[in-house]
Amino acid sequence: MDAPFGVVVALYRADHQPGLEHSNQLTNSYFLDSYIAPRFGEQRIAELTPLTVLEWSTGAHHQGGYKVRTERISGTGRNPRKYPDQ
Repeated sequence: MDAPFGVVVALYRADHQPGLEHSNQLTNSYFLDSYIAPRFGEQRIAELTPLTVLEWSTGAHHQGGYKVRTERISGTGRNPRKYPDQ
């Protein structure tokens, strides 16, 4: 696919996001609008590589010092609110 990443974001919002719990919709919209779409929205899908995303997600380039927690995205992490003692 050689479309801009923003097309994927639009498809996600139309097809997947409405089926989520309302709070998850809000959280996902926040991350898409604040971090993901501004960085990758215009980039062509064919140009995106795992290394590009990894460098972005682990870098200190996010405004406000926020860093994406890749272990939660990849499913290898645990929710610290659910399991605070572990």
